[in-house]
Amino acid sequence: HHGPHVLEPVTLVTGIEEYFQSEALLTLPSGFVRNFYYTLKTQRFVVLAGRPGTGKTAFARAFSEALANQFPESVCEVVVSVGQDFGDSDIIGYEKIAGGLAPTELTKRLFLEGRQKSLFVVVLDEMNMAHVDYYLARILPAIESDAPVELPGQSASTLLPSDTFFIGTVNSFLDETTRVPLSGPVKRRANIIVMPNVLDIILGEDDRKRFAASIKSLLKRSLKSCRRRGNTALPSILDG
Repeated sequence: HHGPHVLEPVTLVTGIEEYFQSEALLTLPSGFVRNFYYTLKTQRFVVLAGRPGTGKTAFARAFSEALANQFPESVCEVVVSVGQDFGDSDIIGYEKIAGGLAPTELTKRLFLEGRQKSLFVVVLDEMNMAHVDYYLARILPAIESDAPVELPGQSASTLLPSDTFFIGTVNSFLDETTRVPLSGPVKRRANIIVMPNVLDIILGEDDRKRFAASIKSLLKRSLKSCRRRGNTALPSILDG
């Protein structure tokens, strides 16, 4: 292997943590990024579960950015926004009437583009809006045991790239009736990490000094975000 495998694991995880501290607009508990890194490395599929507004999607995207920061030009991120009635064809694509595959963005990047990148991060946003076993039916065995993936309209099966990592986000199905509970097989294949609500924890501890520091940090990061949008010629009318 070349590319992403040259960094020592300790150097890599430290670099990712440093990226979160300097660039990510998130308040996280100590050790959370490190724990997430080792969990994802071990299992390849991690689900971030928690209440809306706790930063699950922002964390997943920031983790992908942190990897790209460590491995320039090597990381490919694919974000899939799962909707209700999501099916196999929404993830993989479908066989055209004339034959051959009508691929999705995920299929193009992972299987069809000659794998120009060496590390793939697939973010399944709100993954329990539909039945995961159904729409990931072709992918789950590949995540678990490197089973070949059968693509519609393709005569030969293909393998999932070895450095492919899946990060799912779920709102608790107890909080929202539109969410589907995760099945036993999905829970066995994925590691579930609860996304902490750090400000809630600080409020509960009644640590005013720490709460004030967190709010100050949040405001600084928000200001940085506004400036970044302005520099990319995409300012919001609310940035002022």
